[in-house]
Amino acid sequence: MAELAELAELRARVAALELELAQSRQQRQNERAGRIRLQRALRGAALAGDASAPALLGQPIATLHSCFSRRNGTPRQPGLVTAARASLRLRAGVPADSLAGLADFSHVWVLYLFHANTDLHRGGEAATKSRVAVPRLDGETRGVLATRTPHRPLPIGLSLGKLLAVDAQRGTVLLEGLDLVDGSPVLDLKPYVPFCDAPPDPRAPAWVAQAAQAEPLAIASVAPLAAEAQATLWDAYCQAERARRARDARAGPPLYASAADFGALVRQVLSLDIRSLRQRTGPAERRLAVYHVILCCVEVDYTLSEARCVEVLGGRAVLPEPDWEAQQDAAQLAAAAQLAEEEDDGAADAGVESTTAA
Repeated sequence: MAELAELAELRARVAALELELAQSRQQRQNERAGRIRLQRALRGAALAGDASAPALLGQPIATLHSCFSRRNGTPRQPGLVTAARASLRLRAGVPADSLAGLADFSHVWVLYLFHANTDLHRGGEAATKSRVAVPRLDGETRGVLATRTPHRPLPIGLSLGKLLAVDAQRGTVLLEGLDLVDGSPVLDLKPYVPFCDAPPDPRAPAWVAQAAQAEPLAIASVAPLAAEAQATLWDAYCQAERARRARDARAGPPLYASAADFGALVRQVLSLDIRSLRQRTGPAERRLAVYHVILCCVEVDYTLSEARCVEVLGGRAVLPEPDWEAQQDAAQLAAAAQLAEEEDDGAADAGVESTTAA
């Protein structure tokens, strides 16, 4: 009987793993299909002469290497994390000379695609929600076009970045203060022109003020990094950078040159509550757990007390998201295969015992 119970438990575990694997595969397939469908639709509209669909939407001019390795932790607006850095590299076919004169400006508008959206497979604008939950309103909703949500009828983003360096010969631009996820396809760059880009009498609701009243995302304090935590994070950053340069022979220089610079990024990112609404309002035992955010392929561990004080514990180097997903798929397949093998062995053993007993 004990063997039969173990066999039943193994079968249940195999079934659960197979279901989890199937759901994970389906989600990734849907996301890839959605992105491909979006690109095809944009190219088709451009070829048909549809003036409302710019031809370059299906063919980005550049790709961005950003300090924000995942969606989680990426600020919801540009300029909130001034220590955030990103390096833009023009794609092959776009003349590097296109950047001539850009260095004369202090800031630049970056138009890009929300390539990391998880709902692109749902059918475009027909499936886009008309209202979205606003984090700064603790989940209260507003019309999608009255917010900066990435989940839009056409997933195009606009961000203002500070120009740090322009290399017109190599076709690269170093930017600061952007709110873009690593790998974002860049559609266009437009220089910021103060006299016409900054209206004299702007107006916005109170909930988008720099210091909104009763800010639900406010953090009381972020403790200075302890020497050990800062050293651990810097070692992890250097390890991740070596891996990035080994993967890409054309990889640009590191975004951060010192442990202090990278530490400043970590503290600024955590100066607003980046947790989901469920994590912020869930049970106390869950809200007192150790949280994680991935920056520059470094998984940073931190705690957030009931008094809303953040302490950074340390971290480790992790894989880029595509490589991590592939590793997870392989691990799930291996685990499922092992459990299936154990199930077969258990069934064979049960068969031998049954024969012996007979």
